[in-house]
Amino acid sequence: MKADSLKDRLEESEMLMKEMSLSWEEKLVNTERIHKERQAALEQMGISVQTSGIKVERNKCFLVNLNADPSLNELFVYYLKDHNVAGRADEETQTDIQLNGLGIMPRHCTIDVENDIDVYISPCENAKVYVNGSAVTSKTSLRHGDRILLGNYHFLRINCPRAPGVGSSGTTTPEPVAQPVTESFDFDYAQNEVMMQELHNDPVQAAMKLIEVQHQKDKDSALFKQREAYEQELAALKQQLVPKNSSGHHQPNSRQEDRRIEDEGTQSQSGDGSSLGIGSSLGVEPYEEWSEDRDDMFRQSLAKLREDVVKANALIREANFLGEEMGKQTEFRVTLQIPVCNLTPNRKRGAIVSEPAIQVKRKDRGTQIWSVEKLKNKIIDMRDMYNDRKDKGIPLKVLKT
Repeated sequence: MKADSLKDRLEESEMLMKEMSLSWEEKLVNTERIHKERQAALEQMGISVQTSGIKVERNKCFLVNLNADPSLNELFVYYLKDHNVAGRADEETQTDIQLNGLGIMPRHCTIDVENDIDVYISPCENAKVYVNGSAVTSKTSLRHGDRILLGNYHFLRINCPRAPGVGSSGTTTPEPVAQPVTESFDFDYAQNEVMMQELHNDPVQAAMKLIEVQHQKDKDSALFKQREAYEQELAALKQQLVPKNSSGHHQPNSRQEDRRIEDEGTQSQSGDGSSLGIGSSLGVEPYEEWSEDRDDMFRQSLAKLREDVVKANALIREANFLGEEMGKQTEFRVTLQIPVCNLTPNRKRGAIVSEPAIQVKRKDRGTQIWSVEKLKNKIIDMRDMYNDRKDKGIPLKVLKT
């Protein structure tokens, strides 16, 4: 063991001595060789390196990455050749666009450029590819500015400088195009359109819509009953204010009094809740204040519920990806449940009592309901298991199902 250590140290010393003995000209030759190799690699990607820096061919289509971190957003640029293969960085598979991470297959998709302007993307078998939020399963045309999602994490945007209506800098010009390109196709936009497409046929969204409709029905019914009670009280007051002496010379005063009562009632009914007089005595103002508070509470709780559902859907999306790649015959879905703490009579009026929960379906093992917090903890374990198996080269789908 000691001899081997001495031998390694001797070889290392010899390499250092050899490097130190190189002349300045020999070091320059090595530097130029490395520079040429790097330049050749960049030129294969469509990048031309000159003395003034990096110059990109303006007529080449390219992809840029989209990231939530501004320092990483549009940091990576992938210039497209006539035929490009995107997939895992694997020695066995030759890929032009190398990606790693959850949901990326060894050969994930191909991107072809035809006639120097027409770009098409074709998913490979079992690969998940989304264009503008919609899943694609066959050859699909790409336009300038389209957003692409490969796997679970990799958001990209395509830029085609030679597309109709696109200027030399890649910005849209006033020329008429079939699909105009907007300026805000960033990471948030791309992520939101994927989530909105997934939520389009989500039963939870339908349930929240029913909650909203039912709230409006309850509100309309309560307002209708309040109006009926108000009109009955108004009629009773009119009867009380009619003079007992019904002689003719009192009739004009009676008619004027009726008009005054009706005018005051109309002002109280259509006012902003701050009217005084007959409306206040009938309880109109307190009801309107309660109704507005209840509406505000409902809107706030509905917005919070929608936000929580979107976050829960992002979690189950990753959980389903992990389960599928590791051969777990388990399906995660978002549902709604009413926690026990919301069943008390002291809860705020107008607040939605439901909250997101996770429905877990296992083959031959029935269905369970998890909290969102429990799924968060489980995903951490699933990530660790997934990464551990990949690092050790263990097949992902060897677990018993």
